[in-house]
Amino acid sequence: MLPEKTRKLFDKTYASLLDRIDERGYAPTSLEGGAYPGMFIRDASIQAAAHIAMGDMKQARKILNYILTYHTANGVSKAFHIINKLNGEKRTA
Repeated sequence: MLPEKTRKLFDKTYASLLDRIDERGYAPTSLEGGAYPGMFIRDASIQAAAHIAMGDMKQARKILNYILTYHTANGVSKAFHIINKLNGEKRTA
């Protein structure tokens, strides 16, 4: 069992992860005004793993589907380091 202080920190962190996922699964690394604009592949995969560990497959699936949708829409076969919010514009390599 985690100490109460640790549990509260964990709960706040997890809530922050949930809050940053939009309806399509875009999950920016930093919240608005953050130092790291965009969705980093490494962070998105860790976030998806956290949702799986919490038993929240719906949120994990949303993130992973967004990454796949982004690559399909842009006609690329590799992951970019940073994924910008998909807005219909094609990204150039």
